[in-house]
Amino acid sequence: MFLRKRFYSLHDIKKQITIIPPIFLLILSIIAFIVTAIIVDNKLQNELELTKQKDNFYKKEVLNNYIADVKYNANAVFDDEEIVLRKYIYELKGYIKAIALNKQIAYKDIDNYIKDIEEQDRVKFVIYNTRTNEILHGDSIILYLQTLTNSKLKTQKFKESILKNITHLGNENLQYWIDHQRRSIRLSYFEKLPSIEWSIGIFSKIDDIKVELKRAIFESILTKSKVIDGHFWFYDYLNNIVFNYYNKARAYDLEDILKENEEDKKILNLYYNHPDLLNNDVENIYNFSKYHFLVTVKTNSFKHKKAEVEKSFQNKLITIILIIFAVVIVIVIFLMAFTRFITTIFTRYNKRLEMKNNMFKIWKERYELAIIASNDGLWDITFKDNTIFFSNKWLEMFGYQNGDIKVLDDWFALIHKDDKHLLQEKFSKH
Repeated sequence: MFLRKRFYSLHDIKKQITIIPPIFLLILSIIAFIVTAIIVDNKLQNELELTKQKDNFYKKEVLNNYIADVKYNANAVFDDEEIVLRKYIYELKGYIKAIALNKQIAYKDIDNYIKDIEEQDRVKFVIYNTRTNEILHGDSIILYLQTLTNSKLKTQKFKESILKNITHLGNENLQYWIDHQRRSIRLSYFEKLPSIEWSIGIFSKIDDIKVELKRAIFESILTKSKVIDGHFWFYDYLNNIVFNYYNKARAYDLEDILKENEEDKKILNLYYNHPDLLNNDVENIYNFSKYHFLVTVKTNSFKHKKAEVEKSFQNKLITIILIIFAVVIVIVIFLMAFTRFITTIFTRYNKRLEMKNNMFKIWKERYELAIIASNDGLWDITFKDNTIFFSNKWLEMFGYQNGDIKVLDDWFALIHKDDKHLLQEKFSKH
């Protein structure tokens, strides 16, 4: 079954020309808005990512500089402590030599002197005989070292072993002793007195090194935070203490920080629950795992730059949309003018067609009246398909019925053979 093709009138064509361009323009505008928004958003995300990378690089750089400064200060703490320990040993050696000038020295001669220093500065002395490994003073310190090393040796064997090890390390022996339970470090310094077969040593105060390191970190945090676009903050994840989190030189409890700051909640909880899983590869964070200290940096620049970038791209998007809108308005105005022009053309053309149709109608009526009035037999032929029309008067005059003669050949068949050739020539010429 064949579908009949629709016939479009001039009114239909005019309607299509008037409606299709605005619809096409509307669709094109929507596509342009969508594509523009996608492109601008994609560029915005790329710019934000670049800004974030720059901020991370800046934080990494300032954090590395800060850690270098802290390590320098920490080394200075150890150096200062070493100087103090050497000073006490030097003074004790001088005191022993002064006594030894007059008589054979015994430990009881220096017992009160040592105890006074220990009570005054909380340092601890260890004095033992290098030949017999007899502990003259500081038996409790040697037992304390046994707990640090987790030694399974019996007390007497451990004492002999640790003293032999100290003796083996030689004169002016400086050592670090890590207390894993207290998360602290103690410093010891030993010197030999060959003349009386003694080795005298001194241990720093408990937690003194850790306290001094924390103090050095705090001082560096406050100093360095003044010269960067942001600030450093500190987290003691053994005691759940946070320092300088809001760039204010004060300590905060972990729970208070977690309630208000989702941004660092993951970091704080992770270090609190699994400090053994973390190392210094974590971005923009430095972990003093030996002391359970964490230092990181917050910058102000990223939030500001992010806001600036977003505002800039928002302005760009608005500008582009306004340009597209302006172009659409111009095209709409043009289309309205064009539509009006086309409407005018079609209106004039329709009027001319109506005039011609009216004339043809009048001519047809006059022609029909003329035929009726003339009482003549008329015929006409369509050369395209050789069909012939005869008026009723013609058929009546010659005695034929309507439908007897349909095509030109039917008519030629009725002509006398002597006249047929001449008539065909006339038709050909015509």
